[in-house]
Amino acid sequence: PAPAHVAISADAGSTWLWRRTGEAVAQRGRPAANIAFFPRGDKFVTVAASGSRAIWRTSSGEQLASFDDVQMFLSEVLETRIFPDGERVATMSTDGTVAISAADSGEVLQLLDFDRHCHQLLSFRIFPDGSRIVTGVSWWEDDPLIIWDVASATPLHVLGDLGTWISGMELSPCGTKLAAEGRSGVFLWDTGSGVLEQSLFTVGAREPY
Repeated sequence: PAPAHVAISADAGSTWLWRRTGEAVAQRGRPAANIAFFPRGDKFVTVAASGSRAIWRTSSGEQLASFDDVQMFLSEVLETRIFPDGERVATMSTDGTVAISAADSGEVLQLLDFDRHCHQLLSFRIFPDGSRIVTGVSWWEDDPLIIWDVASATPLHVLGDLGTWISGMELSPCGTKLAAEGRSGVFLWDTGSGVLEQSLFTVGAREPY
């Protein structure tokens, strides 16, 4: 379905919420490094760089819950994503740690330390069934993409040896394919087997970001 609302935040300022028509719904003076909407679109979460967070009602901008002292990172939070079941929130920090917490209480359920990566992670994706996570996107050529089993926090597939840094990645809607963009082109894997299926090379080199 087409999105009905847009939310924008600033870590040192406020969060703004608009309807798709351009009508302002709410402005809240709570700093946030990133925002993620819940699958049904009725709520969204804002997360500060420190890891503190708040959950808001989309229709009115009303704050439903806040968790300021549940999870504090030693390094800054880079990215936040909601599991497809809408019951868990995943946040990734600059040290490569992904924390999975209960959406309704903020309780940390699992802390995944992806020490198989050599350098700072920049992004991650959750598979549609919520059973796996893929981590990666780095400015260094020797850092692979890794598909992890969430329950056991063990790597299932290491997608590397590309000879290029990875600047972006995305899962297909059903989660069976993973596409990633690097300096030399675009790569496509089968996520079940970890096999690289296609390499689409481009002319010229691009710098990350």
